[in-house]
Amino acid sequence: MDESEGIRYAVLLCDHTDHDVLLLDPGPAPFEVVKVHRALTGVGILAARQAVTGPLPVPVLTGIEERAAHRHAARLRAAGATVEVRPHA
Repeated sequence: MDESEGIRYAVLLCDHTDHDVLLLDPGPAPFEVVKVHRALTGVGILAARQAVTGPLPVPVLTGIEERAAHRHAARLRAAGATVEVRPHA
């Protein structure tokens, strides 16, 4: 590996930032959002319902890769939720 490849490799490692998916509002169909929440997180129906109907914002997924975060956020939006993808703190 020459110097330019080493620098590129270091930049690629530093560019990786984990992201969080936050539920801001369940929207007009909270039960649909509960079903998607369960599918994404694997929690039970009661835990998903409490998360969706509880105090907002709620972190649905934390510390995941950016593409996956946007993909999961799109599934929640399709169910009617308002969500935000933020860099993991």
